Amino acid sequence: MSTTPGVTTSTSILMHACLAQLSNEIQTIDLLATESPFTLAHSTSSRRLILPPELLLLIRSFLLPMVTTTLLQQSALALAEYESSLRELLCPDCLAYNNDIYGPDIWQWDQFSGACACLDTTVMAQGNSTRRKWRKYGVTPDPRQFTDSQQWLEHHLSCMALRNIYGQQITPPTSSVAIWDAVTGVLRMYGCELLRDPTVIHQGPLFNSRVCKQSLKYIVRIIPLTSEIQKYDSESSSPGAELGDYGWRSYVILNRVNRDLGLSEAYLEVSCSASMPRTKISAYREFMDYPPTRWYHRHLPDAVIAAMHFITAVAAVCFSLPMTFATVALTILCYYSRPRCLRIL
Repeated sequence: MSTTPGVTTSTSILMHACLAQLSNEIQTIDLLATESPFTLAHSTSSRRLILPPELLLLIRSFLLPMVTTTLLQQSALALAEYESSLRELLCPDCLAYNNDIYGPDIWQWDQFSGACACLDTTVMAQGNSTRRKWRKYGVTPDPRQFTDSQQWLEHHLSCMALRNIYGQQITPPTSSVAIWDAVTGVLRMYGCELLRDPTVIHQGPLFNSRVCKQSLKYIVRIIPLTSEIQKYDSESSSPGAELGDYGWRSYVILNRVNRDLGLSEAYLEVSCSASMPRTKISAYREFMDYPPTRWYHRHLPDAVIAAMHFITAVAAVCFSLPMTFATVALTILCYYSRPRCLRIL
């Protein structure tokens, strides 16, 4: 395992989390939390109440996962619609043939290069409405345009980044540069950079979960920027601090980006195919000897539930034992005394 600490997650979660970070909702609440109350009081209505920054940051911690989840759901729905539009290019017989030979994942259909000649003009006309809808998103259903669902997802999120973030018209990029430019910009705000190395595979909860094999190929690692570490070293007043505090500084930087982007949350991953089940996936952190505090907060409800179960069990035992002893004593008393009111004969 590498000695450099890092945050390992999937490209899908990272792209959607960065888009959520750049959304209007998160940008607005960040502005309210970072601006001073004096500035906000003079820039807005004087009667408007301003919440304390602590409450705004708490609201943000719940809002960002909700925005990320919404974006993931929208991408999953768009992927399902795109795959459905691709299936409309085939007749029922050709569709059944590809499904039997190559499986339900449409991205694995090697011989699928376009509409089959079996379809008549009436059926093709019925599918034109679906294809027209996709043209307004800058893409026409074509099985040769994207190699897999990951490339389609990057194209889809790049269009969203251009349309919603940069204020451009719906002009699709020739590649996935737009979304990764946005991801790089967000990570640099936190003093981190992206390591897109498919050979960096680590053992951890992320890789022990039942995730489809296609998702495991798109794993990225977030590491601290060397310039950020050097900046801390130059500001350090202790002569020996630069040797012993490297890991601690890296942990602080990574824990902040992990917390603010909500990478520890268990999101429902965008599936490799609409016909395949989606699984929940979250980030896996490598902080060397430092315990991930977010992990404890995320598992705190489980500990509370376990404590409640234990207290309930103890209370049930304390209540049932006196009743049991009283029943046994009453039974013995009635057996030897044989009161007239309880006699049958």
